[in-house]
Amino acid sequence: MQFAIEDSRRVSTFDPETGERATVGASLDDWADWLLAASDERGARSFATRWQDTHGALGHDERLLPRTFFVLGGGYDEDNLTVEDAVTSMRVRGPFAQQIHALPDGVPIRFDT
Repeated sequence: MQFAIEDSRRVSTFDPETGERATVGASLDDWADWLLAASDERGARSFATRWQDTHGALGHDERLLPRTFFVLGGGYDEDNLTVEDAVTSMRVRGPFAQQIHALPDGVPIRFDT
């Protein structure tokens, strides 16, 4: 999950796998309240702490990239994640999100390689 300030008026979430956006508040205080109300679910706090304790902190330009995207059933577990630079992560997820963005939930998809 990524976060953004849109139109200098609201804080939103952005799902890099689906392209979906949702407003979570009108201020950074609203965003912090929203995030802290469910920090494990919304911020992956416990998972991130375990990862960092085991593997060390990610660099400012690194992201965890799922081998099987979460939207396709991939899990938040070490076997499904790899460290990639942020640009690579966006280049991998972007085209996928563009292809599935408008599809309804449950529609079968096929990958051609």
